[in-house]
Amino acid sequence: MTTPKDSKVDDTNTNQADSMKELIATQHQLNQLTAQFLVNNSDKDPALQRFLEEQSQLMLKIISQHPGPARRFFFPFLRSEIYAQAESWFQSQALANLQELDISNAREPLPPFVLCSASTLLIAKITHCHFPHEIVSSMNFPLLKKLSLFYVSISEEVFHELLSGCHTLESLFIKGVQFTGCLRVSSRTLKSIGTHDGSNKLVIEDTPCLERILLPSSHQEVCQTIWVIRAPKLKILGPCSPIQIYQRMSPVSSENSMHTLKVLALGSSGRELHTVLNFLRAFPCLERLYVIFHKHNEIEKKNDPQYDPQHPIECLQTHLKKVVFKSFVGYEKQLDFARFVSLVNIDSSMF
Repeated sequence: MTTPKDSKVDDTNTNQADSMKELIATQHQLNQLTAQFLVNNSDKDPALQRFLEEQSQLMLKIISQHPGPARRFFFPFLRSEIYAQAESWFQSQALANLQELDISNAREPLPPFVLCSASTLLIAKITHCHFPHEIVSSMNFPLLKKLSLFYVSISEEVFHELLSGCHTLESLFIKGVQFTGCLRVSSRTLKSIGTHDGSNKLVIEDTPCLERILLPSSHQEVCQTIWVIRAPKLKILGPCSPIQIYQRMSPVSSENSMHTLKVLALGSSGRELHTVLNFLRAFPCLERLYVIFHKHNEIEKKNDPQYDPQHPIECLQTHLKKVVFKSFVGYEKQLDFARFVSLVNIDSSMF
């Protein structure tokens, strides 16, 4: 038998469930509206103002009806024309304790009010915006674990302040970031860095906890340059193709080797067997190697130094346990690599 109190609780839960279904439907409508507009209109189209007004009204409806506190806020097309309305959203009780923020700012300066919930954020993804120097004072993230920056412009100074304000950051991913000079990373807590900026120089200055540098493999001949000044726990690197790695001030080599690295992924990018083998001399403690082949990059390189069996590669003799070939179709260079692996008695697989 249900007591009147129980009935009231059940009714409340039902109403909240119905309300959330309506909010989800409204959010889906907003996402569809934004995607349709971005496909069919330009920034100068007269329909822009009508679109922004309708978008703003839908978001106001979502926030005003949300029982709170909201965990995640996603807004795909924030523009200066609706900053006044948007500021009231971020100052509302519904968004007072956000844990996840996913926002695109239409290539305009990021307004400080977007970071109203910086003190509670765990995950932040910021896209298509400029980080002005004026926002530095708002960049204090005591709980932030994961930060992703897509197609943003930011100065070296502001980027340094941004990382300095992330006191517990563990994961950083950047793609299409515009800046002058090089991208310098210093963080006492960072464990993983991912980047798609193959044309830029990445400088790992002081990252005592860094374990992974993830570089999504590209079919293009864009050389990624990485300077590792201090990363004493670095274990995983790649996939990368091609790549220049410097440890402190010199290229990695048998004389300047990186002993901490355990897992390496390489795109073939036209490399011959000898090139890859000589590259492995820089990683004497390597345990797993992943080689990703790209058909249209299989170009002969006549000037590569030849592998000298009189000077064996340390990781092949002592530590390397597994080699995985991806996109293996049986080209001559691929077969040469597979034969060599079988000769040194390393477990290998192909797919």
